[in-house]
Amino acid sequence: MFTSYKKLFATSLVALMAFTAILPTASAAQHQFTDVNPNYEEAVSFLYEFEIINGKSATSFGTNLNLTRGDAAVILANTLGLDTENATSAGFTDLNTRVRGAVNALAEEGIIAGFRKTSLSQIQC
Repeated sequence: MFTSYKKLFATSLVALMAFTAILPTASAAQHQFTDVNPNYEEAVSFLYEFEIINGKSATSFGTNLNLTRGDAAVILANTLGLDTENATSAGFTDLNTRVRGAVNALAEEGIIAGFRKTSLSQIQC
């Protein structure tokens, strides 16, 4: 039963994040992304201002790239304000350094688990 609450909580947070991404913001941080369509400028600026997202580089947001499980983990961990630098290792051996802290923090909170004890190849929520 507790797992169902975790799933509901995680799903609600993602929905809330998506909803707040479309809210206008008057003091959006200035990003230098050249590949963001004007239709998405407010949402990207909002998420960038609150340090929920970053681009693929200083000038590229990665608009035409697919969102990976690792990207989703980073966004969710940032949205929740989790301590990604001091999270206990979950033991996954298939993580790159960019996503490792976020995945470990989410696993430490019991929000995600790997397909196997050492692999995040398929996330279970």
